[in-house]
Amino acid sequence: TKQTLKVLITGAAGQIGYSL
Repeated sequence: TKQTLKVLITGAAGQIGYSL
């Protein structure tokens, strides 16, 4: 679903931002 995709994108962006 769109919500699941949004969560995946948000999660990935969050991990990248946290790493930086």
